[in-house]
Amino acid sequence: MSRVFQHYLPLINSFQTSQLPLNFNLSDSQHAGNVKIGGSFWLNSFVHGSNGQDYYIAAHAMDYGSNIPGAKPVYRGAIMGISNPSLFVKFGPTVSPGTNFYDEAGNFHAIFDHFGMETSDSSDPLQGIHAYSSVEGVEFDLTFNYSSPVLLNAALGSYLVNGDTGYEWSIPRGATAGWLKVNGKLIDVVSSRSLSWYDRQWGSLQDAFRWLAVNFPDPVPSWLGLSVLCVWDWDDDVDGPKQFATVRSASTGRDSVVPVSVSVSTTNTYTSPETGMVYPSEGVVVIGDVELHVTTPRSDQLFEPAEEGTGFPPQFSGYVEVVARKKGERPVTGYGAVDFMKI
Repeated sequence: MSRVFQHYLPLINSFQTSQLPLNFNLSDSQHAGNVKIGGSFWLNSFVHGSNGQDYYIAAHAMDYGSNIPGAKPVYRGAIMGISNPSLFVKFGPTVSPGTNFYDEAGNFHAIFDHFGMETSDSSDPLQGIHAYSSVEGVEFDLTFNYSSPVLLNAALGSYLVNGDTGYEWSIPRGATAGWLKVNGKLIDVVSSRSLSWYDRQWGSLQDAFRWLAVNFPDPVPSWLGLSVLCVWDWDDDVDGPKQFATVRSASTGRDSVVPVSVSVSTTNTYTSPETGMVYPSEGVVVIGDVELHVTTPRSDQLFEPAEEGTGFPPQFSGYVEVVARKKGERPVTGYGAVDFMKI
């Protein structure tokens, strides 16, 4: 099956945070100085290759200082063909006990066997991320820059989760360069047509959640008005169901937080042959009078414990396509990444 999909255009803007009234320091979440912060380091890349094909590449590292019982540092990665989804290779999650995510100088430096994520510039923790994998069949080397404005979830990058504070910020359209291998053949990333969504999360974690990150390519019609959004859906142990999105205006670049309605299919599902867990293959997010229809070209984008004792639960994590619909308007197609997890 072959798909033709839009190219990915990064934003090249200055990364400004000093004027934001945050209750944490962004650089502290990428550099261990007086504060050492664990959590998840999520890089989802949407790249156009020198062979004319589009690819989704995932590079994830996790060191949860949260409420997952027995969790250990893990890492994982994947490559999926967007132009041709028959390509799907992955590894992990792989446990690496005792791994330090920071070097002696405090730089982010999560280096494992055949995989690594680290700061791209030791003099500036908010310059970018270098991610690479030499795992056989899942080989890539990417450099991601914090070139687009930061997206602060729930407006200020923090929110209550199960009675405690969770933190999250993202760079949704960062410039991306590097290469990947497909069937042993080296393919260069066309940086002018490639971008990555980097997501940084720590603190209190939901017991079960659905997380969705979406980009709509420019130009965005006025009826939609959104260029970027990040959706959260979970049942809070303390305060009941939570469904909201942090959205970015396509015209002004301003961010806001809005309530949403999230539903998933109970008929179009995929059952894991390893765990028996059932994952929805499509869903709908409603924002006012706009419906976002979310589907995946592959329902088996699962990361299930490859080793005993990871302490990390099974998860659907991968590429999705998103179609925005409004009555009387022409649909708009976007793309993104999704995570479904239950602890």
